[in-house]
Amino acid sequence: RKDLQEPEVLDLNALVRDEVELLRRTTLQKYALEMDLEEPLGMVSGERGALASTLMNLCVNAMDAMPTGGTLTIRTRNLPDARVELAVEDTGTGMPPEVLARAMDPFFTTKGIGKGTGLGLSMAYATAQTHRGSLSIDSEEGRGTTVRLCLPVVAEPSSVAAPVPDRAMAEGSMRVQLVDDDDLIRAAVPSMIEALGHEVVTAEGG
Repeated sequence: RKDLQEPEVLDLNALVRDEVELLRRTTLQKYALEMDLEEPLGMVSGERGALASTLMNLCVNAMDAMPTGGTLTIRTRNLPDARVELAVEDTGTGMPPEVLARAMDPFFTTKGIGKGTGLGLSMAYATAQTHRGSLSIDSEEGRGTTVRLCLPVVAEPSSVAAPVPDRAMAEGSMRVQLVDDDDLIRAAVPSMIEALGHEVVTAEGG
């Protein structure tokens, strides 16, 4: 999409803390985590779910690049041009120039069959564009990767439209069964569905 459907004023630091708490409960056991969050951080206008999904994608990519463990660093900072930056940094394998040049191409992946769709970075790039921002990647083979998401700061929060109530809330509660063999998906998605007023039951297979 080229336009935000339900923008709200967001604190990226709060969003980072929420997603990190989820990661701590699921996949962070063999990684060191460092957070360097600037306070106060400028507020942004965006869709919470899309930005949370983007951050999760970047973190999962970073952890995939550190198969034997390493350090995952998440940073935020205010930029001098009325933007804020969210950076996800790993100490993993890094990318050679030919891979870096194609990293944001849809369906391009260096992962084995069944281990990646090649959509994570391209979706993150699309989310950045939808939010009138930018996504950039710095990487060197053997020296890790840093992905930077830059978003414009909201000058007047009152000018941002209030979120539109989701239709699912008005249509009544449902009981949803979520089946996925990925522990992270089973941990992350139920809270999104429950936020719409539904009950969720999870299973890891048929």
